[in-house]
Amino acid sequence: MRKVAMMTADLAFIGHIGPEALAAAALAVTLYLVSFTVGAGLVAPIAPLAAQSYGAGNLAMVQRALRTGLWTALLRSSIGVRLGL
Repeated sequence: MRKVAMMTADLAFIGHIGPEALAAAALAVTLYLVSFTVGAGLVAPIAPLAAQSYGAGNLAMVQRALRTGLWTALLRSSIGVRLGL
C-alpha cells in the first residue's frame, strides 16, 4: 500500500513537468505493478507448500518446493531484468 501511495505522489509531482512525462510515468508505474504482482503470485505458494511438507515430515518435498521456488524466482527476475521491468 505504501508503494502505491509513493507512486501516486510521484505522479502528482511529475504532472507539473508536462503531459508526456506524466503519461510515460503512468505507463511505467502500471508495468511495474503488473510485473510485481505476477512475480509475487508465482512464488507465493512456495511457503505454504514447504511448511505443509515439513509438518508432514516429508523433507524431500520441502527441498523440492524450496528449489522450485528459487528457480522460479531466478527465472522470473532474469526475464524482468532483460525486459527492464
